Amino acid sequence: MTKGIFILVTIGGGFLFYLISIKGLRQLLHYRWLLFILLVLIFITPELYSLYTQFDLHPEKVVFGTTSVSGIRFFLWDSQFGRFFNTGPIKGSGDLMFFFHTTLWAFLPWSLLLIAAVWNLARRPVSNKLATIISGSALLSFIMFSLSRFQLPHYLVILFPHFSLITGRYINGLKNIKTIRIWNWIQSTILVILPIIILSLYIYSGLVSSVMAWLPGTAIIVLTLLIFRKNVTTDILIKGVIFTTVLFYFMNLFFYPSLLKYQSGMVAAKAINKIAPAEQPFLYMNNSWTFQFYCMKPPIQINNDSLKNYKFESVNAFVRQQDLAYLDSSVYKYSVIQQFDHFHVSILNREFLNKETREKNLNKAMLIKIYTR
Repeated sequence: MTKGIFILVTIGGGFLFYLISIKGLRQLLHYRWLLFILLVLIFITPELYSLYTQFDLHPEKVVFGTTSVSGIRFFLWDSQFGRFFNTGPIKGSGDLMFFFHTTLWAFLPWSLLLIAAVWNLARRPVSNKLATIISGSALLSFIMFSLSRFQLPHYLVILFPHFSLITGRYINGLKNIKTIRIWNWIQSTILVILPIIILSLYIYSGLVSSVMAWLPGTAIIVLTLLIFRKNVTTDILIKGVIFTTVLFYFMNLFFYPSLLKYQSGMVAAKAINKIAPAEQPFLYMNNSWTFQFYCMKPPIQINNDSLKNYKFESVNAFVRQQDLAYLDSSVYKYSVIQQFDHFHVSILNREFLNKETREKNLNKAMLIKIYTR
């Protein structure tokens, strides 16, 4: 209901791939597929009706900067195929290799094993029905995402179950002791690199001060390498699990919590919840999602024009420093309650991570109290 008919590729592409491989496309004429199509049409009727009444019946609505927008067309075509062909209202500039190199880091520590598994499938196609369907769905979806002109990393998340099954099947099928030894060596190398990266980030960023961020994980990795040296398939899996556990331990308990203090919307919302929990604040000249999410009272979004429409003696507001110019020259006056450092923490860069240059890359946001003069 949220991704439109593109989801049929991910779900049904593997079945189509399998039918082509066994030359059984005539099976698509079976009554169960026709019944399936009929049921899909019936069950999406509420969605189509709601889109029709919300958008198609109201051509005066401005959507994506234009009027006469069809909600049904957007759902069935522009939302996904429009992105794919770059003809819809949401456009992008795709890179054929984007999802490949994203998979290399996002699927760690299993990404090299995944490449080997895919190569093995290409060299020795399987006759197993389930394996063919899963592989076909993953392949068609991955090609579709890569050819799309609008690309976001999280698209890959729906393919991770496919990737996991393909990789797991390959690992389970390893019999040659030499091959198993090579993979154990590769996974051990990846495991050794992890604490080096964590320690480097710990020193370089200065965001985390506790040695507990890296010491326990390093100790666990050393013990893992000492204990699991039998060159069996189980060792490959255990080293991968330890990699994930140590990485998540560092990221979720230390690194990302230290980043959140630069997510000014969240910090400001928690501050206003303590200062004036019963008061509805203003969200001035920005649409900070985190401020909206964490505020106990839903904030009122205002800009320079709509501010004039509100009657108040004083009100608390969240604002970015660069948006204060209007207030400085207007009929209103304000006082600063609290100031916050701000950075878009979901898009990190080297300058921010470097503790020596971080300050230069920070913006300022603040809670202010606006008064009528």
